[in-house]
Amino acid sequence: MRHAYPAGDGPMRSEALRWGLSLKHLVSGTKLARPTRNVPIVGGWLPTQAYADKARFKRFTNLRVPFVSVSPVRKSSASKAGRNTPGIKHVLADEPGALKRMHSTKAKAFDEDYFNYWHTEIKRCDKPVAKELASLLDMSHPIGIDVDKKNGRGEIVNIAEESKKKHPKKIVVTRVGAFYEAYGYDAVLFTQYCGLNQMGKGMERQAKAGTTYSNLRRLLADLTSNGFSAVVWDEAPLDYGSRSRRKERFEAAVVTPASPTLIHDAINSAEEVDFGSARPVVGLAFTARGYSLAVVDTDMRKVTVAESLTEEALLARLQNFGCAEPIYLHASAARLLQKPPPGSRLGYALEGLRKESYDGADFVGRLVELVQDDLDLGQEVAFQQVQEARVGRPAPLTTETARNLGLVDTPGMPGLLDVLLPRDAPKDCHAYLRRLLLSPPPYEVADSIQSACRLLATVQASPPQFVSLPPQKIVRLLQAGETSHLFFHHLGDMLLAVERMFDGGALAEVAELLLHVTPLDTNVRVS
Repeated sequence: MRHAYPAGDGPMRSEALRWGLSLKHLVSGTKLARPTRNVPIVGGWLPTQAYADKARFKRFTNLRVPFVSVSPVRKSSASKAGRNTPGIKHVLADEPGALKRMHSTKAKAFDEDYFNYWHTEIKRCDKPVAKELASLLDMSHPIGIDVDKKNGRGEIVNIAEESKKKHPKKIVVTRVGAFYEAYGYDAVLFTQYCGLNQMGKGMERQAKAGTTYSNLRRLLADLTSNGFSAVVWDEAPLDYGSRSRRKERFEAAVVTPASPTLIHDAINSAEEVDFGSARPVVGLAFTARGYSLAVVDTDMRKVTVAESLTEEALLARLQNFGCAEPIYLHASAARLLQKPPPGSRLGYALEGLRKESYDGADFVGRLVELVQDDLDLGQEVAFQQVQEARVGRPAPLTTETARNLGLVDTPGMPGLLDVLLPRDAPKDCHAYLRRLLLSPPPYEVADSIQSACRLLATVQASPPQFVSLPPQKIVRLLQAGETSHLFFHHLGDMLLAVERMFDGGALAEVAELLLHVTPLDTNVRVS
C-alpha cells in the first residue's frame, strides 16, 4: 500500500513511528506493486484509505511542499530495518530548518495588513498579565504561537490558522474538553479585555488563556463591547458506542458588535439567554439627491433604507443611535470623504472609526452580502428590506436637541427616560420609547399611540401582565432551533396576554389602536 506524507514535517515523525515505516521506502520512495487510489492536492497526494479523516491534512492543502512516498509495513519489519540503519526520528531531524521553512511558507498565506492589524492591537494592551503573555508571542507566526515550544503544533493551532484565513480580524475560541481556549494574539486580547489569567506554567508555556462555558457569554460580551468579533469552535459529541477517541470540532457561532449574543447550545442552558442591545451595521452611499443610509439589524434580519438625507440628518442618526464597526462606505461615499466639500462635518465625525469600502451597482444588496459573509450566515439567510417613508412624519431630532433633552448620554445632563418611566420599567421599554422620541413615527401612528395612552389612563379594567420578550430574541432562537421549554413558556404567556386584550371590553379598543403601531417595526399590517 502506498501513501504520501509531507517531507520534513514534524507530525510525520510520530506518524512514521506509529505505522512502523520502512526507512528504505521512506528515503527511496519505492513503489509497491499494488498502489491505492490517492486524491491530488496542491503540492502532493492525500491518502484515502489509511486516513479517512482528512482534517489533519487540511493545513497542507494550501502549501507547496515536497512530498515523498512511504510504505507501511509490519512493526517487526520496521524494527529489523532499524537495526542496521539510523532511527527514523534521527533521519528526519537531520533536515535543519525544515519546520522554519514550513512556518515561513504558512505565513505567506497572510498579507501585511493582517499582521499590522494584530500587531497594532497587541501594542495597545497595557495590563501586566497581557504584557507578560505578549512577551511569549512569535510575532512572525500567523496566530503568534512559538512552534518550537510545547503545543506549538497540533489540531487546535491548525483550527485557529484556518479560521484566521476565513475571518482574518476575529478572535478564535476553541473548545478543549471543559474549557474554551484562545492562543497567541487572541489569548493576549482575552486577558486584556476580559480579565482572564494565563494558562500553563514553566519555560515551555505558550500565550494561552481560557474559560468555562458558564462564563463564555459574558466574556464574549466584553469583547464585542470593545469592538472585537470572535469565532467559536465547539466539539461534536461522540457517537454512542464509538471506539474512536478523536474529537471532531466545528464552527459553532460568530459573534460581532452587531450580533453580540451567543445562542449556540442555548437549548441546553439552565439560564435564559440575555439579549443585550446591539449596535446596527450601517452602510453609506452618496447620490445627486443626497446621502443614502442603510441600517442592518442582524438579529432581526432586517435592513432599513433611508434616502435623500442631508448631512445634518445623517449625522443625527449616526450619533443618536450609534453603529457597529466597521462602517461600510460605498465607493460613492468613499470618494466624497476623500475630498469633502467645505464645511462638511461627516469626515470629522467618522474619524477614528474603522471603515470598509466596497463597490457595486446595488448599494443595499452588496451591503447585505458583506454582512452575511461577516457573520458566516450564507446566502440562504434572507434579510427583509424596508424603505423608510419620509412623507407624513416629523424629521429626526438633531444631536444638539437630543443632548439637551437628555435622550443621549451627556455628562452633567440627567436622563429624560429615567424621569418619565418607573425605576423597575424593563429595558425594552426604555429602548422603545427612546427610539420613538429620537425618530418620531408617522403622524397617524403617533395619534394611535396618544389615543391608546388616554384610554389606558381612564379604563377601569386591569390590563393583563405582559412578559417582555425582545423581538431579536424570538427571531434568533427560532431560526437557530435553540428554543428551550422556558422560552416557549414565556412566549405562550405573552401571546395569551395579547389574546386577553381582544376578549372584549374597554381593553379591546386599546388593542385595536395598538395594531396601527406594529407595522412601524414589523412592516406587516395586522387586521
